[in-house]
Amino acid sequence: MTGLDWTVEERPNTLRIEFDGWDEPATLLDRATIRYHPSVASAEVKTHFVADRREPAAVTERCLAYVALTRARDLLVLEWPDFCKPEADTVSNLLMNEGGLTLGVDAITVGKTSHPARITPHGEILPEAFDAPREASPPEPRTRPGRREDPGPRGGPLFLRPSDGGVEEALWSLETHRLGGRLAGDAFDDAGARGTALHLAMRVLLRRPDHADRVGPATGLSEETLTAIAQQAATLRERLAERGLTELHPELPFDAALPGGPRIRGTADLLARSADGTRAALIDFKSPAPESPLEAARPYLAQLRVYARAVGVLWPNV
Repeated sequence: MTGLDWTVEERPNTLRIEFDGWDEPATLLDRATIRYHPSVASAEVKTHFVADRREPAAVTERCLAYVALTRARDLLVLEWPDFCKPEADTVSNLLMNEGGLTLGVDAITVGKTSHPARITPHGEILPEAFDAPREASPPEPRTRPGRREDPGPRGGPLFLRPSDGGVEEALWSLETHRLGGRLAGDAFDDAGARGTALHLAMRVLLRRPDHADRVGPATGLSEETLTAIAQQAATLRERLAERGLTELHPELPFDAALPGGPRIRGTADLLARSADGTRAALIDFKSPAPESPLEAARPYLAQLRVYARAVGVLWPNV
C-alpha cells in the first residue's frame, strides 16, 4: 500500500454528483447536486476550493484505505512516510489520528489491537535486502474463494470448501421421507444452470410461496417442474415444523474458522432452526432423486460434517 504521503484534498478537475438522501428513489434526480472542482492558477482561489471540499476528499481516502488494508489475505506491506510532519494533512496522519494506527518496534497497533510486523526503516535508498535477486515464480493459479489452495505462509490451506472435507464412510443414521414426485427433465445448456434454477425455485417456494407466479419467468423451469418443487417445498416445511424447526434460511452463506484448522467458506442450501435457536437441521439439495438413498448420501457425508462443524462455530448454542 503506497501513497500514504498524499495530501487529503480533492484533486482539481474532479466532478461529483451528490445526493441529499436515498429514502425516495423516485426523486433522486431532482435532489442531485453536481459539484465541480476547477483547476485554477490563483493560489488563493485554489486554497478556497481545497478547504471547501476537504471532507468529501477525506471520505474518499477513508474508503480507499479501508479497501486496501482489508483486502490483504496473508501479507500487508505498507510504505510508511515517516517524513510527514504531524500537522500535515496526509493520508498517513488520517490513519493515525482517526484510526489509531501507530508503529512500534516489531508491531503495528490499530486501536487496542496489536499486529506483529517487520518494520524496516530506510531513506531514499532502499536497503540491500530489497535489491536481492529473486527467482521468478510461476504465475499463481486462478482460484475462487473456498477452493482448496496452496499453503499460505503459516502452512496449511487458506480456505476450504465444504466439499474439500475428505471422505467419510460412517453413516450416522438414515431416514427416508418422500417429499413429492420426480422433477421433469427441463432443457438447459448445462447441469450447473439447471441446478441454479432449481435452487432458486426451492428458495422462493420455501420462503415466499405467494410469489410462485414469478418463479417461472425468473428460472425458465417448466410449469410441471415448478408444480413438483412447490409440492416438495410444502412437504419439507411440514416435516421440519413437526420437529419444531420453523426458521428457514435457504442459500445461507457462511465463513467460519474451525478450531485448529483453516477457514471454511461455503453456502448451505438450507439451514432450519428452532425458534429458541438450540436445534438445527442442515439440508443439502441434490437432483435427480436417487434410486438408493443410502448410496447417494455416502459421498456427501464429509461435506455435511464440515457444514455441521461450521454451524457449531457460528451458533455454539445449537
